[in-house]
Amino acid sequence: MTLADYVIFTAVAEHKNMTHAAEKLHLTRSAISHAVSRMEQELGFALFIKTTHGISLTTNGEMLLPLAYSVIQSHHHFNETVSSINGLDAGHVRLGTCSSTCINWVPELVHTFRALYPAVEIHIFGGANNAQILDMLEKNEIDLGIAAAESSDTILATRIYDDEMVCVTNTEFFTKTPGIVTPKELEHMSLILSDKDYGEESRIVMNQVHLSASPDIIAIDDAGLVALASAGFGYCIIGRLVLKAITSPVHAFSFDPPQYRRLALLRKKNRPSSPAIQAFREHILRFVAGYPNPPEKQ
Repeated sequence: MTLADYVIFTAVAEHKNMTHAAEKLHLTRSAISHAVSRMEQELGFALFIKTTHGISLTTNGEMLLPLAYSVIQSHHHFNETVSSINGLDAGHVRLGTCSSTCINWVPELVHTFRALYPAVEIHIFGGANNAQILDMLEKNEIDLGIAAAESSDTILATRIYDDEMVCVTNTEFFTKTPGIVTPKELEHMSLILSDKDYGEESRIVMNQVHLSASPDIIAIDDAGLVALASAGFGYCIIGRLVLKAITSPVHAFSFDPPQYRRLALLRKKNRPSSPAIQAFREHILRFVAGYPNPPEKQ
């Protein structure tokens, strides 16, 4: 398979549609279809199957996708290393991040980095949860991630920011100790929680402070959680960083002892970083080191 084959394979896998993949690569749909057929004939098995929702990977295709991304990235690394010998005037970086850091950090991060390295391409995958970011790293779909995660056998996590997890209510709710909430004070209130993996951090806090409650209301994103709490439907547990971009009138209470989500800068172990990726990683570390803690909203 050629480098172009790997690019076509990953594009079809991402878009699950040959027409959309062709538009992205500025090719005809016929060229994409013929390339996929030729690859499948060369490999001896199918890469894709047709479904009611478009095209999806076969089991064999899923096994090969991370390797295809790795081949493409190795090609980028080679070219970027050559460029770096003459100065970092080219590169390609992919960052995965949750919604709160995407909203509060990424715009300034990208703007200031591009001022230094205007030729480096930066692709942002925002709004993912911790599990999704780790999965994208494992599959070589991104180069760096920012998430509440620890190091593992395959992932290196550099802790960069401690974001306090707080209880958010409407402005009519008060506690016995100003600024502090206890589980008992919440026992008659409805819990508003994000669905599935997006509510993982809140569930961890609930377990740490021995808060037993089942969600009465499920919200899709952080803004929805805060909006429902502000309207008096109950309380939610989120990071203070989330509140920095929220204008809804709310009270935010700390727990005793305070609870935090430990945000880390993630990369895959034993995978060489290109000069562009290394430069962006160092830029993130410098940026967060000087980033102020979110102001308390009370």
